[in-house]
Amino acid sequence: MMFGGGEGLQALVLLPALLWFMGGPFIMLAMGVWCARRPGRKPRLWSVLLPAAPVGGLLVLFLLRLQDPGSRWWDDFSGYLLWYVGVITALPWLLGWGVTRIVRAVRAPRARRLAELAVLEEEERAEAGEAAAGPGGGTAEAGPAEKAAE
Repeated sequence: MMFGGGEGLQALVLLPALLWFMGGPFIMLAMGVWCARRPGRKPRLWSVLLPAAPVGGLLVLFLLRLQDPGSRWWDDFSGYLLWYVGVITALPWLLGWGVTRIVRAVRAPRARRLAELAVLEEEERAEAGEAAAGPGGGTAEAGPAEKAAE
């Protein structure tokens, strides 16, 4: 009798669910970050397939409990939907995806400004290099009088 279930099928189904309860939020958080950084079908497909075994396994147990007369399956099923599907699986994915998108949105204008400043500095250096170029095309060293004037 493992995890309150007497049959081997229940123990086999409950073991991934127990492991998902402990590690699932961290895995789904990482999946949300992956989906936000690299949009496409592959990350989203893995975000659905990865929790399918542990979350779907518990669903199978709830469907098997429908055969028991007098069971309070609706309370258990609503708790399953709230915790396993909502809090453990969907919420961490949404948090990872949302935080990554917010950080990217905040960093994008700053990176754009830094790139514009780098271009302006390059242009200023190029202009200063052309202004300092002598008649022979080379750069002229500034004399002591010119350095003092600056």
